[in-house]
Amino acid sequence: MESEPGSCSQSKKGRSDRPSDHSPSPSPSPSPSHGVAINALPREIVVDILSRLPAPSLFRAQISHPPFGVVAPEFDLVGSSEGLLCLANALYSDDVYVYNPLTREFRELPDSAGHQRKREMVFGFGFDETEKDYKVIKIVYAIMIRHGRPRRVLLGNSEVQVCSLRSPTWRRLGNATNHLEVTPSQPLINRRLHWTSRGTRWNIRIVSFDLSDEQFREVPVPKSMDLRRHRYHLVELGGCLSAAVLLPSGVLKIWVMKEYGMKESWIKDYSIGSYLPRGLQNHEHEESNDPSCKISRILKRKRCGLYVRVLGMLRNGGILLEYHNRALVRYDPNCDKAVDLMLEGLPKWFESGVLVSSISRM
Repeated sequence: MESEPGSCSQSKKGRSDRPSDHSPSPSPSPSPSHGVAINALPREIVVDILSRLPAPSLFRAQISHPPFGVVAPEFDLVGSSEGLLCLANALYSDDVYVYNPLTREFRELPDSAGHQRKREMVFGFGFDETEKDYKVIKIVYAIMIRHGRPRRVLLGNSEVQVCSLRSPTWRRLGNATNHLEVTPSQPLINRRLHWTSRGTRWNIRIVSFDLSDEQFREVPVPKSMDLRRHRYHLVELGGCLSAAVLLPSGVLKIWVMKEYGMKESWIKDYSIGSYLPRGLQNHEHEESNDPSCKISRILKRKRCGLYVRVLGMLRNGGILLEYHNRALVRYDPNCDKAVDLMLEGLPKWFESGVLVSSISRM
């Protein structure tokens, strides 16, 4: 029986508390609830409220009046850590900034020379607890054009570099050992950043980079967690490394590694039924007819179909979701409720990230 909005029962529809190697029947769609409208408040008050929430604040990586010059470039959100954001110029990836949106301080990192013109970059950003320093990692892959599409060449032509705020020069660590995938975030757990990597025969691996010893390692995963035929991404939930898997049915399965580094500790902890936010009822028709879609940098690199990304977890157990780079949703696994979040001023297309506000100095 469904719970009324705001009246959580003991139902655990959204939880899957034990591992299973068999695909269960499709999860029912989470019950929709009325959207939370806070657009009647001034933007300054909304930002202040979000910054005071007893959970990671939801930050929209769209900077109004940025301090980076008269003409502001478009930025890719590389990552966030300990109150700071790492941003890369969407057109010229060598332009990398570290920015504190609370104090509006920023630091531009130096360019790294010697790269080939045709290249693809994968970034990571995090706080090194051992050195008490912020680090940006950059993996540069040489590419060539085959059949009109860019393809990476041998790993021997790749390069791994690290730059820290305390020592702002790019240090070379050698060649990459894996073809890391470009992802919207690299969850930082146990002092390590994490990416997915496609190996031979399309097998998917999870690779970590230790910010302290600056070494790559592979994270063990069970065979039952097959990512090959589905859309997936990594995220940090409750301090644990997690993998969100979107099935063709629209159901979102979330695997959680309860004990870091232990292969047998992975469990299928959440199952979120197919859900369509109210603002996306006609998204396919809109995107095929709206001229702005043709010039949207976000849409150009999007996957086909409706895509769902897990942003993070609130301290009350709620899960923040982003749908199709166009809608934000809060999901309560205890009540199996999905609530559309309506924030005034959101652009038509956006990329979201989770940021814990801090007055960290750079």
